[in-house]
Amino acid sequence: MQFNKDSYFMVTNSMCAKEAASQIQQYIYKSLLTEKEAMQKKYVEEAEKEYQVMVHHLQLIYTSSDSIKSITKESKKTLEQELEKAVRYREKILKAADRNDMENVLKIYKNDYAPILTTITKTLDDVILQADKYAALYMDTSEMQMGITIILFLLLSTGGVVSGIYLCKKTTKSIIEPLKEIEQAMIQVSKGNLEVIIQHRSKDELGVLCSSVRKMVQNLKQYIEDITTTLKKIEEKDIAFSPKYHYVGSFVPIQTSLERICCFIAQMLNQINDSSSQIASASNELSNVSFDIVEGANEQTRSVNKLFGHVDKICNEVMQTKERSANLSDRFSDTVYVVQRGRENMGQLKDCVKKLDEKSKEIHSIIIIIEEITRQTKLVALNASIEAARAGIHGKEFNVVASEIQKLALNCAKAANDTKRLLCENLNIVTECVEVTNRTEDDLEQIKEVCGETDVFVNAITKACISQNAYVDRMRKHLDRISDISNSNQSAAEESYAVSRDFSQQTHNLQSIVESFVKR
Repeated sequence: MQFNKDSYFMVTNSMCAKEAASQIQQYIYKSLLTEKEAMQKKYVEEAEKEYQVMVHHLQLIYTSSDSIKSITKESKKTLEQELEKAVRYREKILKAADRNDMENVLKIYKNDYAPILTTITKTLDDVILQADKYAALYMDTSEMQMGITIILFLLLSTGGVVSGIYLCKKTTKSIIEPLKEIEQAMIQVSKGNLEVIIQHRSKDELGVLCSSVRKMVQNLKQYIEDITTTLKKIEEKDIAFSPKYHYVGSFVPIQTSLERICCFIAQMLNQINDSSSQIASASNELSNVSFDIVEGANEQTRSVNKLFGHVDKICNEVMQTKERSANLSDRFSDTVYVVQRGRENMGQLKDCVKKLDEKSKEIHSIIIIIEEITRQTKLVALNASIEAARAGIHGKEFNVVASEIQKLALNCAKAANDTKRLLCENLNIVTECVEVTNRTEDDLEQIKEVCGETDVFVNAITKACISQNAYVDRMRKHLDRISDISNSNQSAAEESYAVSRDFSQQTHNLQSIVESFVKR
């Protein structure tokens, strides 16, 4: 670690700083040789990066601890001063490079910057030379110290080996023999032989160990005998027995477990006895209940058979209702057809009445023409009478004709009035017939709608009957299933009754077995 902190540290940083200075010179020369502005800036930037590396390593060197002997104070001072000068000239070079003034860069580099790098490189060479000298001196001193250390180690190892051999021979007899005796005893114990005897007795640690082994074997023998006796008592159905010896150490849980086992067996037998009594009474009750279940299953079977008969009756009635609904639907269909035909006839009647109305109106027009002719005839008859009166004797015959024409006009007027009156009465009757026909047509339409709705209801009743018939069929299937389940329940109840009787007998046998144990 001392070599690494001193000589190796100085040589490594000096070599890195020299390499960085060499790279700076190469990048400066490359920037001066190229004519491309972009490459010149790139080389100047690379030189700047190497400058930062050089500054880092130089700072590590001239700021190192004074305890480092590979560098002198003069070398530290020289590096620090030259680095301060390099800072100023480096800034000038960077500014000239930014202006692309390569002549000025060359001038500054040759006159100022290159001598500084040369001085730094020379100083670093001196530092490396000094570090090599100190390293060589340090290695010589280290080799001498290593030789002395090896000699002392060999002397101490030889003394230790001799002393160990002596101590081993002295202690082998007092340690190995008792251990062999203990080993043989443990082999016999592992084989199940607890009648072993260890002869070695002393007051040292091995004597205490042999005494402990003898005590352990004796305790194991007593514990095994006690456990064997307890198990034989349990085998003889005597659960009032408990372990005699007092167990110690890790064997205490065994004693506790044996006592708990005996207590647990006693409690378990008491509980089994109580439970068997309860089970016996429960089995008797179960037997009675099973008998009642058998009777109930028989009654259920009879009830299911009666239900089958009622369901058959319901099924027949549903089928009859279905047939009646189908017949009623046919009847309503016929009624709807008749109503439709009557409605068509009423339409034809309405057309005839309309035609009659039209003809009556034509007759009325003719009557109006006849009245006009009658009026004109009256005027002609009046004029003829006037002209006959003027003519005197010569117009007497013409007066007779005029009288007859007047009578004819009066009769025509009377006949026209009577015809007009009868025609008006006929028109009123036709109007009433039209109104009655319209009302009858509306009534027939309502009858048709009611018949259609009734037909829908009858069809719904028919579908409901079909659905009810399907439900009844499914009900019959479920009743068949219920009948099978009822028969199965009856068989299961009979088997449960037989099992409950057998279970009661087994419970009495269990009580007899439990009572055979000797209880506390």
